[in-house]
Amino acid sequence: MNQDVLDEALISEAVQLAASKDVAIIFAGLPDSFESEGFDRTHLNMPESHCELIRRVAEVQPNTIVVLSNGAPVVMPWLDSAKAVLEGYLGGQAGGGAAADILFGKVNPSGKLAETFPVSLKQTPAYLNFPGGKSEVNYGEGLFVGYRYYEAKEEQPLFPFGHGLSYTSFAYENIRLSKEIMRDSDTVEVIVTVRNTGDRVGKEIVQLYVQPLDSTIVRPVKELKGFAKVELQAGESAEVSFTLDKRSFAYFNTEIHDWFAETGSYDIVVGSSSVDTPLRETLKVLSTMIPFRKVTRNTKFYELLAIPETAEFAEKAMNDSLESIKHMGALFAESMGDGGLLLLFEEVAKWKKYDGLRSMISFFGSGMSEADFQKLIDDLNQKLGL
Repeated sequence: MNQDVLDEALISEAVQLAASKDVAIIFAGLPDSFESEGFDRTHLNMPESHCELIRRVAEVQPNTIVVLSNGAPVVMPWLDSAKAVLEGYLGGQAGGGAAADILFGKVNPSGKLAETFPVSLKQTPAYLNFPGGKSEVNYGEGLFVGYRYYEAKEEQPLFPFGHGLSYTSFAYENIRLSKEIMRDSDTVEVIVTVRNTGDRVGKEIVQLYVQPLDSTIVRPVKELKGFAKVELQAGESAEVSFTLDKRSFAYFNTEIHDWFAETGSYDIVVGSSSVDTPLRETLKVLSTMIPFRKVTRNTKFYELLAIPETAEFAEKAMNDSLESIKHMGALFAESMGDGGLLLLFEEVAKWKKYDGLRSMISFFGSGMSEADFQKLIDDLNQKLGL
């Protein structure tokens, strides 16, 4: 099919046939003219002739099933009309037999989407940057591709990452960690219980995501860090375990050119898709690495707070600075008769941990000389062996 042309005679024939049957199965998707090697798609639409066929058949046959053949997500304006949708992707020569086995119940489907299906092209992360200019494309979405984008934007996609249905059902009943606090040089085991609550055997893909709770850098809401498939008889339950190490919590730190797991709390969340995660437990991770190559005047208080050798210094220096900020705010508020100023200074104080060490000599003048400040930095580097 090289053109998207409605053939009224064929559609009418399909409608008439579907109306006389118990079930209608429509095989639709993307032809070569819509999707192939060597060119990019400019939209997420299926041929309008396919969509019209689905709509018209569904009007006369409530038990209409759509089997899709496509290499990437499509929008589905007809979704509410279909009783069921089977995503077949590009199954090759065995795809027909596989689809038949699923439709007739010989096989219980257990596949999960490895990508997010958006509602529309405009909902995709790259919409504002693609296809770009004449000679370049700006990958402006950065880290926020796929489910990371939809979660950060609180967007509701058509189908979320990891989504997939079964002829049975599963319950997630328990989660436990082998430890509550973990050093980045150690590992932690996560154990969850999954139960088949339906009436036939089935396989479930259990997905584990890690969610940083107090990160000091821009990170996705959560990221997939493990998955496992388990087969369960009707009523059977099983424990599924995952082992997480430093890389499960780390980001690539360009300052030290290495993977770095910052000290902080992380939620371990487990479920059947990126949006269906009923199990949650919190883990504290302690970093044994220094997140910079050298202490400088721009080193942040929070970076020093996370290092045992400098935490006490950073805590005292930050608190002394906070007291100065609050005192200065009180003086300004009193002299100017403006209570709002006091609130402003208190708000500034909340963000003090993100200040660099330079604020120790720059904020309203601390009385510390440049030479004393440099000696302080040199002492910190010596303490850290840098």
